[in-house]
Amino acid sequence: MNQTGILYIIPTPIGNLEDITLRAKRLLGELSVLACEDTRTTKKLLDLIGVDPTGKRFFAYHEYNEVISADGIIKTLLSGVDVGLVSDAGTPLISDPGYKVVNQCREKSIEIVTLPGPSSLISALAGSGLPTNSFKFYGFVPQKKGRQTFISLLKDINETAVFFESTHRIVKLLNSLLENGMGYRQICIAKEISKLNEQYIYGSVTEVIKEFEVNPKLSKGEFVVVLSSR
Repeated sequence: MNQTGILYIIPTPIGNLEDITLRAKRLLGELSVLACEDTRTTKKLLDLIGVDPTGKRFFAYHEYNEVISADGIIKTLLSGVDVGLVSDAGTPLISDPGYKVVNQCREKSIEIVTLPGPSSLISALAGSGLPTNSFKFYGFVPQKKGRQTFISLLKDINETAVFFESTHRIVKLLNSLLENGMGYRQICIAKEISKLNEQYIYGSVTEVIKEFEVNPKLSKGEFVVVLSSR
């Protein structure tokens, strides 16, 4: 019986290209098959870090084709070929597709190697100044259905909460926290991590709302929110 390939989970930069690790760059160059959230984005990254994409096979692997593409990846691995799994930015599977193919690999005893690397979640938490010994990651705040339930849930948390919010709803989120009696909570808004306009905004919810009111441009960007427990 032929030996199966290895699935490599490879983090990519979330902003600054220098965040790519030497190991990730080497594997992106060596692997002949890459499963990508967006093949165009991955090809552009390879070009920027000096990796020639010629001869590589690219799987499009995203939320809309996850089941079908996972089958193709598993077949490739079972044929003895190694596969690299990458997202558009950061560590794959963190609020991105991927767990289904990883789960199938576990079921079929296919080896998985996960590389450490960039993650906005960990960067925001480390730079927040809030307790890191116990925290919970909630992914993206629900847009409509379940949003108020989520806000209410935060009232009773016993650990630091970390979650993502979009540029269009960050101010609304802050006001919702205030309206639900959490104006005193300490919060850190990590904006554009590892990008040119990276910024950390600290203080109580009430204080941070005032900063956004004084400088409306703060609401533009990608945000990771770190909120203290009650």
